[in-house]
Amino acid sequence: SKIRECDTVLYFECAAKTMTERLLHRAKTSGRADDNEATIKKRLDTFYSATEPVVKFYQDKKKLNRINAERPVDAIFQDVVKALGAPPPSPGQQKLHGKRVIFIVGGPGCGKGTQCDKIVEKYGFTHLSTGDLLRDEVKSGSARGKKLTEIMEQGKLVPMETVLELLKDGMLAKADKSNGFLIDGYPREVKQGTEFESKIRECDTVLYFECAAKTMTERLLHRAKTSGRADDNEATIKKRLDTFYSATEPVVK
Repeated sequence: SKIRECDTVLYFECAAKTMTERLLHRAKTSGRADDNEATIKKRLDTFYSATEPVVKFYQDKKKLNRINAERPVDAIFQDVVKALGAPPPSPGQQKLHGKRVIFIVGGPGCGKGTQCDKIVEKYGFTHLSTGDLLRDEVKSGSARGKKLTEIMEQGKLVPMETVLELLKDGMLAKADKSNGFLIDGYPREVKQGTEFESKIRECDTVLYFECAAKTMTERLLHRAKTSGRADDNEATIKKRLDTFYSATEPVVK
């Protein structure tokens, strides 16, 4: 009975000499009885005689992709990816299909939190802050939360992979009821943005709330009167702003 037609054929072309050398090298550790020169020659003869009609058949059907397999592994794989195209979306990515993803960038005290509240109300988006996600995970008492507690108590940075997992989980949890996502305070560096886009999905736009350092400082000092936050003091605010500007400039560019 019929299964279905193949979409493409990847033909890894490699000289007999190269394949023989590779198999003889493998023979030093493989323990395979057929990794010897005489048997390798027979195997190659059989391969060429059997494969030639197959190659011609699929070449005539315009389904054959010849891949030069004489090169380093990564170079070969680049051509494989080119031949196959973009990978199909994972089930998680399918849930996020059609949902807008917006990175929210701005210094402390720029007012991005207030604007996010307004955007959520008007557009039906979900507001996700990496800081809130980390705090909620710690409070949950989960295995991941306990590991995060250990990392933070040691004063270490939370690994990017963990932050991405939390963001993805947060997005998937709200995907059915949300029109899109505001990713607040992210990315803080270019690598965070590229990793997010390769592992979750590309962002649609970036909102950068520009605000003078003087204005942000004044707002945070005013907030300090009631916030009770330890980092709402002039010395810490200056450090936070310096860190923000040095990290964000390449992201914005």
